[in-house]
Amino acid sequence: MKMTRIALSVAALTIALAGCNSSEKTTSASTAETKTVSTKAVNARCPIAGEELGGAPAKTVAYHNQTVGFCCANCANKWAALTDAQKDSKLAAAMK
Repeated sequence: MKMTRIALSVAALTIALAGCNSSEKTTSASTAETKTVSTKAVNARCPIAGEELGGAPAKTVAYHNQTVGFCCANCANKWAALTDAQKDSKLAAAMK
């Protein structure tokens, strides 16, 4: 019984820490935005994880006629679940 709890705790921790996978190198535009935007991200840090993007972001999406960069596709998926107010706040912090 104790070993089962430990195994479950380890599994849950592994899933929680998995977070970003920087090997995911895809770029796409959000289906909600169809306007042409710059391919260069307006932010230097991932608005979700806070990591520096360095050269090219792993994933980008269009948001209010801007290209927003992310460190991985998982962060872009989390971004999609945010409200516009939350996105505005996180993007502003990522651009500092």
